[in-house]
Formats: sequence, structure tokens, C-alpha cells
Amino acid sequence: MSADARRVIEIAGSHGALGWKVNGAGGLGGSVTILSGATSFTKRRMIKEIEQENPLFRNIPIYLSRFGVRTWESISPQQL
Repeated sequence: MSADARRVIEIAGSHGALGWKVNGAGGLGGSVTILSGATSFTKRRMIKEIEQENPLFRNIPIYLSRFGVRTWESISPQQL
């Protein structure tokens, strides 16, 4: 695990993160996925502190669907 990933995890932990996963080839981590708590203002403060730590650290927001993964097929006009 890289020093950058360790620092991000340290900050996340200080803000009550529930868990994290270091992602990237060889385990050095090109990204860190953080599972934050339910409190929005704590999450915002955590993100702000992480991004202030290093200008290269960026939040990429994702949201988990309560419906899980869904797929569908599109139909071309010729198939109608």
C-alpha cells in the first residue's frame, strides 16, 4: 500500500469511515474506495480534508442503487 493510500485511509478513519478498499495493480493503489457513515456533513468534511491533503486527490462520487444491478436490451426500429 502506498503512503498516499495510507494517508487517505488515516483521514477517512478519523472521520468515522466504516471501511475502505485500496484498488490498483500490485496493491499500491491507484484509488481508494471509502465506505463512509450515514451522516452527510461528516462525509463532506472528510472529502474536503482528503482533497486538501494533496491537489491530486479527488472525490469521484458513486451511488449504490437500492434495486441492485439491472440490465435491459434495446430494440432497434427494424425489430418493431
